[in-house]
Amino acid sequence: MHLPQDIVVKLNTTLVRGLNDPELRRRYAEEGGEVVASSPADFWMFFTAEIDKWDGVLRKAGVKPQ
Repeated sequence: MHLPQDIVVKLNTTLVRGLNDPELRRRYAEEGGEVVASSPADFWMFFTAEIDKWDGVLRKAGVKPQ
């Protein structure tokens, strides 16, 4: 399922605005978190890199899907 581009842009703009709020950033930092407000394309690159990384780790460890 793909969202229309205008909806993606609107959601991203709203989320980035919220994630850049100093109070929210402070609260995340207190919990050891890190706020990364990026573009949908940057998130997709991060997401697919994580899938590839952890797929390799799981395969090397011999973990099988259940």
